[in-house]
Amino acid sequence: MKQVWIASLTFVASATTALAQDEALPQAVGDAYLAYESALASNDHEAASEAAELAWRAAQDARIDRALIGVLAANYGDMAEAQGDHAAAYEARREAAEIAERLGDPARDRFRLWYNAASSAYLAGDYSDAYRCAERADRHLADSDAASVSDSMRADHYLLAAQTGILARRTRDAASMAVAGLPLVRERDGAGSLNYANLAFMSGVGETFRRDWVGCSVQMRQASAAYSALDLETNHLVAEALQGMCIAYVDEDERWEMISRIQTSDHPDPDYDQVDALTGEVRWLRRHVPIPDSEWSQQYLSGAITLEYSVDRTGAATDIVVVENTLDEAIIPVVTEALEGFWFEPDREGLQRGAVRFEFDRGRYVDPDETGFRPVPLVRREPAYPYPAARSGEEGITVVRFSVDEMGRVNAPELIYEVPAGVFGEVTLEAVDSWTYAPVDPLMPAETRDGLVTFFHFRLRG
Repeated sequence: MKQVWIASLTFVASATTALAQDEALPQAVGDAYLAYESALASNDHEAASEAAELAWRAAQDARIDRALIGVLAANYGDMAEAQGDHAAAYEARREAAEIAERLGDPARDRFRLWYNAASSAYLAGDYSDAYRCAERADRHLADSDAASVSDSMRADHYLLAAQTGILARRTRDAASMAVAGLPLVRERDGAGSLNYANLAFMSGVGETFRRDWVGCSVQMRQASAAYSALDLETNHLVAEALQGMCIAYVDEDERWEMISRIQTSDHPDPDYDQVDALTGEVRWLRRHVPIPDSEWSQQYLSGAITLEYSVDRTGAATDIVVVENTLDEAIIPVVTEALEGFWFEPDREGLQRGAVRFEFDRGRYVDPDETGFRPVPLVRREPAYPYPAARSGEEGITVVRFSVDEMGRVNAPELIYEVPAGVFGEVTLEAVDSWTYAPVDPLMPAETRDGLVTFFHFRLRG
C-alpha cells in the first residue's frame, strides 16, 4: 500500500575535497583518485562515480589512515547518490559516519554524515536502518552549536526522521520527531505546506498511541485542513476520519481545552462557533450531525425539525423541546440525541433559550454535513485482532474507503491508511468486505454509493 503522505527532502552533499596527507598514497588509491578528478573535470559523472568507488575500495584494502578512508567513503557516497544508486550510497555514507564517530569529529560533522546515511537508506527502502541512522544524527544535532546547523537543515532532518520512524514502525518516536520539526517547517514552508501537513499528521498519529485525544484532535485538524487546501483528497479523508475518532474519545472536562487549541491554531475548525437559529448569536461549539438508525437511514426523508434548548454549567443542552416538525415523529429521538451531543461554551446557564434547525433532503444519499443522512450497514462485522499483534502488544489504526452497490453489497474496499504497516490491513479489508447494506429503494434510480470511509482503532485493554 502506498503511503498517503509525501515530503520533499534535502540531502547534504559535501563539496569535493582534495585529499591532503603527509605520506604518499598507495599507487592504486592515487591512480583511482586522479581518474576521479579527471572525470569530474570532464563532467563525466558516471565515470567519476566509478573512480571514486575504486579509490575508496583501494583505500580500504590498503588500510590507510582512517580519516582519509572516511573522506573517500563520503565522496563516493555523494557521487553514488547523485547517480541514483541509493544502496551503494548508503553503504559508503554509513562507513564515513562510523569513522567520524570513532575519530570524535565535531558534532555538526557527525550529524551531517549520519543524516546523509539516513537519507540514502530511506531512498533504498531500508527503513529500519534509515531510522537508526536518523537517531544517531539526532543525538549529534542536539550537541551541535545552533549556528553550525541551519534551521532549514534541522527541519529536513525532522521530516526525514519522522517519515523513517513511521515506516520502521517506531510510531511514538516518529511522532516526537514530527513535534520537534513542526515549528521549523511552519516557519520555513508555511502552515499550508505539504511538509507541515505531513508532520502535523504524523504527530497526531503518535498522540493516539499516547492516548492524548486532545492533542490528536488538534494536529489532525491542522493536517486535514492543509491537505484539503492542497487538493489531496485521500490524505484529507484519512486525517478527517482520525480527527473524528479522537474527538469521540475526548472527555467532557477536556472539550473546552480542545476547542480553544483548535480555534487558536493555524487552521480553526468551521464546525465550531455556530450561529444560533433563534437568537442569531454565536452559541454552540461543536455541532453533532443527526444520523438516523439503520431503518431510517434507508428511507428518503424530506422536511425540517426545530428544537429549543437551554444550556447548563457544563455546556450541555438541556430542557429540549420540539417547536416545529414537518417529519414523522420517529425522527424526534434521533435529532434530540444529536442535540445532546452539541458542545456549548461553558458557564452560559441563565441566558435565553436557543434553537437549532435540522433539514433533510428527499431522493438522494448525501453527505452528513448537508442533511445528516448517511447509509448505515445492516450487518457490520468487526475485524479480529491479529494474534501476533496482540501477543506483542502492538496497536494500530486503519482507514478504508469503499462503495456500496444498489443491492447493498460492498465493492472494492481500499486500504487508504494503515499504521503500523502490514499488521492490521488484511483483517480490516476482510471485515469490511463482508458488510451488508440495505438495497436502494426500488422506486428510486439505481445508484452506487461511492466514497464511503470508515476507520478502525486497534487498542489493547488496560
